[in-house]
Amino acid sequence: MGNDGQSWVVKVHGNPQGTKVLFNELISGRLACLLGISWPLVSPIELTGSAIDALNSHGVTVQSPFGVGIQFIPGLQPVPMPPGGYGDRTNFDERNRQHLSNLIPDVSHCSALYGKCVFDNWVLLQDCKYDTLCLDSAGQPMFLDASCAFGGLEWNEGALRFDDTHIDVQSPFLHGILDNLDGYRPWLERLDGLSQEILLETLKEIPAAWDVPRNYLDAMQSFLSQTSPIFVQQFRDWIAYQRYLTST
Repeated sequence: MGNDGQSWVVKVHGNPQGTKVLFNELISGRLACLLGISWPLVSPIELTGSAIDALNSHGVTVQSPFGVGIQFIPGLQPVPMPPGGYGDRTNFDERNRQHLSNLIPDVSHCSALYGKCVFDNWVLLQDCKYDTLCLDSAGQPMFLDASCAFGGLEWNEGALRFDDTHIDVQSPFLHGILDNLDGYRPWLERLDGLSQEILLETLKEIPAAWDVPRNYLDAMQSFLSQTSPIFVQQFRDWIAYQRYLTST
């Protein structure tokens, strides 16, 4: 528990995934907050000496006191994959729709799921997993894990670009669910209304101990500044194409 009285799940500097996972979780969490999707609060965390000693005693190597904290949500439950899993993908979309319809009332009109699809594409989220969909104690969806955002776990500024051929339904739990193309509209309007100043604020107060490369930060600034003029328009074009496909 932190000095603020809030309980946090902490990814430490020195975790096996590398330092960029801390950056990915922090910046993606801040962007999720701006977009307004259901995502736990994130914050840089400074561990106390006693916390570091406790981790070291359990074989966890901590390279610096600065990690990233993800708000602990009591009662949060991961949603299991539909019976039969992916299998050969036969009827997966329909099986997934039925599965989630049993867990989330009126799932096809659940706005949060459309927001998650926009978010996945916006932050270039890779390695989307089914169990990143959770239900809170009220039975409402909440999403976790942006470890592989922004092109993955390497400081590769070349990966920071919006590609209209990449836009699609990314998270497996969204398959067979998003059948109302108008459901994306409020999320894109919100993105379109975010100023560059607000977007770039998400890149501030990153612990110096993480040694984020300067050229990567510069590339991130350019990437985020293209949210409205490039990404939002690409996503709208994708929606128009989906309408065309359903009309033919």
